[in-house]
Amino acid sequence: MNIWIVNHYAVSPKQAGGTRHFSFAKALTKRGHDVTLFLSRSQSAGENGSGKPWSIEFVDGVRLISLRTPSYWGNSSGRIKNMLVFAGRFWSGRCFEGLATPDVILGSSPHPFAALAAERVAVRFEVPFVLEVRDLWPLSLIEVAKVSPRHPLPKLLGVIEKYLYRRATRIVSLPEHAARHMVEKGANPEKIVWISNGVDLSYIPDPPPAKPNGRFTVMYAGAHGIANSLDSILNAALVLQSQHPGHDLWFRFLGEGTQKERLKRRVEQEGIRNVSFEPALPKAQIYDKLLEADLFVAPAQNLPLYDFGISFNKLFDYMAAARPIVFGAPFSNAAVEAGAAIAVNGDSPEELAGAILKMRQMPVAQRWEMGQRGRQHVETHYSFELLSTKLERTLTESITKFHLLNSIERAYVSQ
Repeated sequence: MNIWIVNHYAVSPKQAGGTRHFSFAKALTKRGHDVTLFLSRSQSAGENGSGKPWSIEFVDGVRLISLRTPSYWGNSSGRIKNMLVFAGRFWSGRCFEGLATPDVILGSSPHPFAALAAERVAVRFEVPFVLEVRDLWPLSLIEVAKVSPRHPLPKLLGVIEKYLYRRATRIVSLPEHAARHMVEKGANPEKIVWISNGVDLSYIPDPPPAKPNGRFTVMYAGAHGIANSLDSILNAALVLQSQHPGHDLWFRFLGEGTQKERLKRRVEQEGIRNVSFEPALPKAQIYDKLLEADLFVAPAQNLPLYDFGISFNKLFDYMAAARPIVFGAPFSNAAVEAGAAIAVNGDSPEELAGAILKMRQMPVAQRWEMGQRGRQHVETHYSFELLSTKLERTLTESITKFHLLNSIERAYVSQ
């Protein structure tokens, strides 16, 4: 198959961020498929825009086409412009120069504009369009960012959402139980397949137990945004610093995002002494840092949105590192189901702090056992080698179904 994958925020392992689609592309390329991954490259401060507005490179046999988009910071109007420029540049087709016609196009929806552009291009080439739903738009915008459902943007995104559900030959859902939301919005339930997030275990083949180093390291590694609810970790750190000043707990935050500077200011202003902040690392390097943790903490907002399922990248990375997890929200997920994590109410600093302290007081062997359960769980169910088999089957079935329906339609019209 000649497969095109469109994801605005995809990255290679040389960069920090989610490498889901690169991992899929690498696995599918090894199986003999020709895979092209379209992603964004924000324009740097001094870049004059000369030359082609896209670039091509090959990483581990995967063709990456990076579309130049304007830089932005935070959730400003610049971010919307960045989204629209990416979608427009893909839609225009200029970046297809020298490429063979695809057999199938998968459009991912970290935002719906990119997926809409992918659908339009699939129509142009008369090939099947597979929609991947990462976030439920506009529901995520309404619940996480607190945008009014009466605002024009959620209304527009709602129209696009319903259109894409109708037009897709297949729908890949990351949240495990999102099908019922999609069906309510007009999706055919027979189109929907669940393919979770996962982990490329080649980056961390055999994690060792945590090494004692004089302090107990509680780590968060991931985005520092509004949706990540990182204030809850600082609240717990403050409680532990106040109530248990003699304990050796240390909180390490790895990553970047719009909330990082505010969180750092809060640490300074409130005198939270048991916290440090570190930069984001490329996927190829992050696992060495994860192995320095004794415990991971993963907070989330307590939102009805998560009733549809939780598939955070970070949870699978944490489990791959074979360390126990405190999940700061009262929702089930793969780590909790595997017995590698405990879920508590992250809105309660005392409850989150109590769970962290409980894990600190747990025997080392018992924590290692929890970590091993998580590792075994991702090896059995969530490695990208396994998940790519499911995606490969989904794409193959999409091509077969698309051409069968087209043949039936042509035969009907000719009668």
